[in-house]
Amino acid sequence: MQRLTKSQETARAVLLDDLRSAAADVRRAVEEVNRLVVDRINVAVANYNEAVNAVKDIQEEVAKAQHEYWHLQPNEWQESFEGRAYDTWQADWDLLDLDELQECPEVDVPAMDHADDLEKLPSEPEPE
Repeated sequence: MQRLTKSQETARAVLLDDLRSAAADVRRAVEEVNRLVVDRINVAVANYNEAVNAVKDIQEEVAKAQHEYWHLQPNEWQESFEGRAYDTWQADWDLLDLDELQECPEVDVPAMDHADDLEKLPSEPEPE
């Protein structure tokens, strides 16, 4: 074989069109997903984080009241079974994990160089 046949050239042209069309479909799909990420998911994440911040407010209020109560109690009570139970209860509230959710990143369009790579291939050997 010294060069691509007309049939192979035709097939290559059709495949180039198919690849470019499929790549456009991928780009459109990624754009659609990214719109959903921004419009739906990240809005929901922001709403969730607002609720988390409301919980943080309550947590701080409870923790402050617990600590004030604890420090008003005599040492004997603090060291008693009831005092230790209260201390554990305080710690549970103090250790409540209230990290906010992170926004979802957008999806990157994957590299789709196959059509360009196929198009760059010569149809026949190049002379030196």
